[in-house]
Amino acid sequence: MSSREDTELFAAKPPEKELQSEAQTRILDVAFSSIEDAAYVFDRAGRFVYANPPLLRLLGVSLPEIVGKNFFDLNCPPQLAARLQTQIQKVFDTREVVRDETPFANVAGEIGFYEYIFTPAFDAERKIDFVAGSTRDVTSRRQAADERATLRESLKMPRCLRRGW
Repeated sequence: MSSREDTELFAAKPPEKELQSEAQTRILDVAFSSIEDAAYVFDRAGRFVYANPPLLRLLGVSLPEIVGKNFFDLNCPPQLAARLQTQIQKVFDTREVVRDETPFANVAGEIGFYEYIFTPAFDAERKIDFVAGSTRDVTSRRQAADERATLRESLKMPRCLRRGW
């Protein structure tokens, strides 16, 4: 497949090409359902064009409920939605990758820490066609780092204080 065809696979399609879009969505679902990380694609307006099952589960929505929506439409906390939408626009404006991390409460109310990356995808003329993103749950890694920091601090205390004397 050429670079242009790869790019077109992710691009938003007008309604008259619904069957083609459904086939593309099935291809993406199969390709991305075997990974644990969330994978998704945004159009120039910062709206979801595609999201794989891990992201849909995290947000508690279906694919038809997310396509065409942005983070504000999905009832994300306003401050987080503003930050994410600004970062997506920054990728379009600067042509640079954005990496960040954020706490987020899933639909069950469990708070986790998520690392994400927004990456520009270029067409044949080197214009940004869309922004692709991926998100990884790094909660365990963060908890382990916090535990190590706590242990390090406790080892700095005089021995008598560690024993509670």
